[in-house]
Amino acid sequence: MENYDFRRTSTLVLYLFIILISTGASSMSNNDPKVQLIGTYTVVLDAGHGGKDQGARGKICLEKEVNLSVCLLTAQLLRESMPNGQIILTRDQDQFVSLQKRAQAANQNKANLFISLHCNAHTDKTVRGSESYIMGLHKTEENLQVAKTENASFLHEVDSFELEHDSPESHILLAHYQEQNLWEGLRIADFCESTFKLHHPGGSRGVKQAGFLVLHQVYMPAVLVELGYISHPDEEAWLCSFDGQLELAQTLAISITNYFAQQEFLARRN
Repeated sequence: MENYDFRRTSTLVLYLFIILISTGASSMSNNDPKVQLIGTYTVVLDAGHGGKDQGARGKICLEKEVNLSVCLLTAQLLRESMPNGQIILTRDQDQFVSLQKRAQAANQNKANLFISLHCNAHTDKTVRGSESYIMGLHKTEENLQVAKTENASFLHEVDSFELEHDSPESHILLAHYQEQNLWEGLRIADFCESTFKLHHPGGSRGVKQAGFLVLHQVYMPAVLVELGYISHPDEEAWLCSFDGQLELAQTLAISITNYFAQQEFLARRN
């Protein structure tokens, strides 16, 4: 319990520190528009599953419920720490949204970052911890199984999953964007897992690659975050609790804010 309280306190302190800096920079920007800590970025938060697609099932709650709650909390925190930005949710209630429409929400709003939130599950009830995936090849059989599970949402869709502009040119353009954004996706995934390593009770299982359909069509840096294993009894209790969901949201908000802050620092240095 002491370790958990320390993680929660340290996360909150770090988040409040970011808020204070952001508030100070924002007030300064009233006098000088050039002085901003975080610019006018657009972030799309995607709560995985929803409606008829329940996702992984725990004994206490459902994956779709955890994903949505953490998304709503993260959006609230980001709107405070990034007042100049735009935070968009692919869903803000328990409804089914196709994988294609989730990608379209990011592309049409010309988002700078797309983050899809999920919960993991495993037949081995001892497996726990967070994972962050970027688009890529299935490096291991386990990665393939995770991708198959999340891509199963496709089975709930009536319409076929096609490119927005299904032509050879669109395929070439998409491949170009994916290659261009791969390293940025890796950077935000690393921010997430580095923070989870410090503050997640189950620890971090690292950054991985797999072929997720929801990441396949987006034209910006994208990452799919597995918040934890709903199949692990203790981790499920934490994932389903408000305290756990708030701590996850704080970790994500810190990671996203730090990602953009570093991006601006590198831009100014160059």
